[in-house]
Amino acid sequence: MIHDILAQFCNAQAAAATAGTPLLLGSQIDLKAAGINISGGKPVWLVCLVTTAVVAAGAGTVELRLMSDDSASINVSTGTMHARSLSITTANNATTLPAGTMLWVQPLPSHQTYEQFLGIVISATTQNISSGNIDAFLTEDVSYWKAYANAI
Repeated sequence: MIHDILAQFCNAQAAAATAGTPLLLGSQIDLKAAGINISGGKPVWLVCLVTTAVVAAGAGTVELRLMSDDSASINVSTGTMHARSLSITTANNATTLPAGTMLWVQPLPSHQTYEQFLGIVISATTQNISSGNIDAFLTEDVSYWKAYANAI
């Protein structure tokens, strides 16, 4: 499925993260420009996947959060968290999450008040993430979505 570039948080975004320090992945979606109602009455899905293998410094967990804030920088302390991924386990100095791994697929929570800017925050809990890239975007129909190698 082709997704709208305006509904994309990041495209092959480096996911290097320091343990204990939340990191905003890529860009934010300005919901004010989108008219706040981003679903238009249809379910909208959040998709996060690995595009280049993610490598962690050791065994630990990684968590992704869907957050909104009135500031484009999305403050993890004062912003609103709308959803959280399951904890994703990393192994010792290995390609723990190979390319193509679907990290998180979930419909956007409905009946919630979103602030102006919507974004994805990644948190490594106990070990640093040394390398790897992630895509994150919104789509209306995830059932037909399939990852293809870049044909560049």
